[in-house]
Amino acid sequence: MKVNTDALMNLCGISCTKAEYVEALNRFVFQPARLAFVTPENIEMISRPGTPEGARHPVRYGDALVTWMDHSGKRRGVRVDAGRDAAVQLPVVISGQTQMLPFTGAAMLAARDRLPEVDPGTVNEDQRRALAGIQSVMTIIMANPDPKRFRPEIIGNAFAHAMLDALGRPELPVTIEEYGRKARADLIRAKLTRVDPDHPDGFLPHRPLQGVLDDFGIGMFSGASEIRSGRMVVNEAALRRVAAANHRLRDEVFGALTSTEVARLSAAPMTPEDFEVLKDGLANHRLTGAWITGIGERVTRIMRVANPAYRCDIAFYVIDNRDILAIRDRQEISGDEGIAYAYSWPSMDRLPAARIAGTAIVNLSPEEIPSEDEIGRLQGTLDLASFGANSDTDFNLDGVTVSQKALRRR
Repeated sequence: MKVNTDALMNLCGISCTKAEYVEALNRFVFQPARLAFVTPENIEMISRPGTPEGARHPVRYGDALVTWMDHSGKRRGVRVDAGRDAAVQLPVVISGQTQMLPFTGAAMLAARDRLPEVDPGTVNEDQRRALAGIQSVMTIIMANPDPKRFRPEIIGNAFAHAMLDALGRPELPVTIEEYGRKARADLIRAKLTRVDPDHPDGFLPHRPLQGVLDDFGIGMFSGASEIRSGRMVVNEAALRRVAAANHRLRDEVFGALTSTEVARLSAAPMTPEDFEVLKDGLANHRLTGAWITGIGERVTRIMRVANPAYRCDIAFYVIDNRDILAIRDRQEISGDEGIAYAYSWPSMDRLPAARIAGTAIVNLSPEEIPSEDEIGRLQGTLDLASFGANSDTDFNLDGVTVSQKALRRR
């Protein structure tokens, strides 16, 4: 699109400094500059009636325009692609100390965190515009996380920014770039689910929990999915009642993992031996990380209120778009094993992060990070499915057949 760049700089510009390397001096100098973000909000502002006409230049949403006087006194201007470093800085006062804050490129997320910390009496319009511009650019990147246009770490920054909005400052168990890859893959899978709800690369679970357990003969020993523990009959309904009756278990364990209500969780009892069978059978689907270790710690603390000798083994799996939390009860002193059991919910219902006892925990494991090749495969699958959704005929491309008349699961 072409916009009135003079109006954009005059009405939406941010006074800042531009770092410029002067070869004759063999150092960087900082020149007064002005920057304007190309955002929907700013375009709307300069489109209002009465805005003076000016020269129009091609730009894209998320770009930044920068003007400055270089060291020789010549007026310069440049368009900087969205998410790229414009080598600009904004003067701010934080805790009584003046500092020059970079606010473009990879520094956007840090600037977004620091700008709200500016000493209240020193906040000015340039800082407000910078913060609003950063937030809008992040939204633009998330809406179209194209690695051909945006660097992977910038995409990761954008999605991390959204999570920070909701949860404060959680520690990521992966790098920003890896987080961005996971977010991009999830976005493609969500679009694919809308095109074809039954597609295996979509988000909907393929099988119920018992269907997974049946692969390993778990739950078939009595002809029904229940076992006895002492005088108690333990089945799916009983396991749900236990989770619902203990408010800490409900809120601090399941409430920190999934949006699925406890009453709708899938659950299945197992023998201690079944726990080992499942651990071996689903080894390639097992997730690891501090957030999973934290699950076991929380379960142990909660259950020790009634049984000080309680301890447990836990394992967390993802298979067929289903999260499975398997737990095996133990006694700390005697080492006796109680029963084992599994709770499950659709992976798409897993919470991205949760705050437990004041600490923000990101529910993500390194095993879930896709490669760039996998993201490319998903995008190709989405393109193919989208084309097929608009066609009344079956077609074949590179050995992949998409049928418009495919039957749906019920």
